[in-house]
Amino acid sequence: MTSHHPLLPLALKPLALTAAVLSLLLTGCAGQPDPEPSDPATFPFPSASEATFSPTPTGPQPAGYSQYWTENQLAAVQVVERHNEIYTSIFRGETIQGDVIDFSPFQQVAAEVEVEETERYLRDFLSTGQRLTGEGVFTLLDPRSETVTADGRPQIVVRTCLDPSQTRILDSSGQDITPENRSSGAQDYTVQYLSDRQAWLVVLVRDVDVTC
Repeated sequence: MTSHHPLLPLALKPLALTAAVLSLLLTGCAGQPDPEPSDPATFPFPSASEATFSPTPTGPQPAGYSQYWTENQLAAVQVVERHNEIYTSIFRGETIQGDVIDFSPFQQVAAEVEVEETERYLRDFLSTGQRLTGEGVFTLLDPRSETVTADGRPQIVVRTCLDPSQTRILDSSGQDITPENRSSGAQDYTVQYLSDRQAWLVVLVRDVDVTC
């Protein structure tokens, strides 16, 4: 069974550089003129307009890809990311036209059993009139070693942590009803290669009791 999404608990740095200004004071011997410099003075410091500023990062930092992942592990991670993007867009109401919810984008990243389970959950949430704003950030993307299921499907489990701090939950009137005690949620995405679809697809999402 698909677990509830960590974004929706109600429904179920480096220092900036500054330019330095140098003033060279040359004092000659008494009664003798200052010598003429043989070359123009050079200053190794950038002017204010040339200085490069690196603001300190704010908010959760997204997990990066590893050079050690296999091609299939990378494919599994990317479908998990796309799964979350589409899932979240539905919760934001972006695929709703009138009373019709378009779940077809979700079918591109999920197997039929995952689509059916998730669609029931999404409809229950959307029927309350609630909506999501913003998008969660994966702070952990950890694909496990590839295995093969009993029926011969290649399978990879991707452990994730999703930080929900950049999202808010609004009720039907637009009132912010986001709980204050939210924290990052850990989930395992089971991703399989379905030969009939010629694609890696999410077949199961479940909560795991680990600290993010």
